[in-house]
Amino acid sequence: MGEWDAGVKTFSRIFGLSFSTKKIAIQILGILCAMVVWWVIGGIGGLLVSDRLQWLISLINTIIAIFIMFFTWGAIARVTVSEVAELPPVDINGALRAARKSAQALLIAPLKIVAIILVLMLIHVIGGLIGKIPVLGEIIWPFFAIPLFFLSALIVIAKIILVCGALLLPPIIMVGKESPVSELNDFLREHLLRFIGYLIATIIVVMIVCVFLNRVVATNDDLSSWAMGQKYSMIVNSVPSKLNAAIEKVSPTLRILSKSYLYTKETMEELRAALLGTTTAPTSTLSLRWTYSFAGFIWGLFTLLIYLSLSSLPLVIWCVSGTLIYLGLKPEAIQKPAAPQAEEPKE
Repeated sequence: MGEWDAGVKTFSRIFGLSFSTKKIAIQILGILCAMVVWWVIGGIGGLLVSDRLQWLISLINTIIAIFIMFFTWGAIARVTVSEVAELPPVDINGALRAARKSAQALLIAPLKIVAIILVLMLIHVIGGLIGKIPVLGEIIWPFFAIPLFFLSALIVIAKIILVCGALLLPPIIMVGKESPVSELNDFLREHLLRFIGYLIATIIVVMIVCVFLNRVVATNDDLSSWAMGQKYSMIVNSVPSKLNAAIEKVSPTLRILSKSYLYTKETMEELRAALLGTTTAPTSTLSLRWTYSFAGFIWGLFTLLIYLSLSSLPLVIWCVSGTLIYLGLKPEAIQKPAAPQAEEPKE
């Protein structure tokens, strides 16, 4: 019963510690940095790299995005550790400074796991390439069946460890552990069953939040569409293309479980057809009054801000949950400053 009470207490604190303007602001900064880097590298790669090597650009972008998220979660974990340990509060600048001091660990720790996954996948691909060799491939490749199966199992296990690392490595690093990956392995071995329960509960909480936020967005769109009719689609179609692209970039978090509207021409055509009972293409924005361009820009700007905030919340909940799980199962990891000793009375 005590363990159940501890679990309930842990998850009852998630929302209280997650709905923090400070942490959401840090997460928004992380998302914006990831977006900018993604666009810059993607743009340069599109100019310099052939279409056959675009997968390499995507891989580089993904690895950098993982590092940016770990850096962001490190800053959020630093704030959460201070709150849980009842240490002096940490502001945004202090959290970012702490994450910057631990940047090497926040980079290397997840990259070790990513590197293992890539090596295992490369070995699997090499096996497939051997199978493509004429005549010899048909003879040799069938004997790879069992090794490739176990290799696939190792890849899945490594990906699960990466998910666990995304949950636990930031707080492990921010409490000052020198070998975070080793600490992660030791922690999982020692608390595996309880951690699995907490992990499942965390995923469920994040999923519920995503579904709720999706419903909020969809309800807002539905009511606006019903009330404004064609004018709604005209304003939405007047949103600048770059703002649309930014909105699409920050919305995947909210589209994990259910479809939400992407404010693009194609989806608005479908919406307009459903509303008006027609498949006619929407009115060209070139023939509209300047007020529609103004409305589209303002509406798109506020929509981007809303999506940034909403997309940040599930990620903050994920990070806060990992910190609470780690400190809840291993409270001795918190190193509180020693209390000053009282001076002995003079004789």
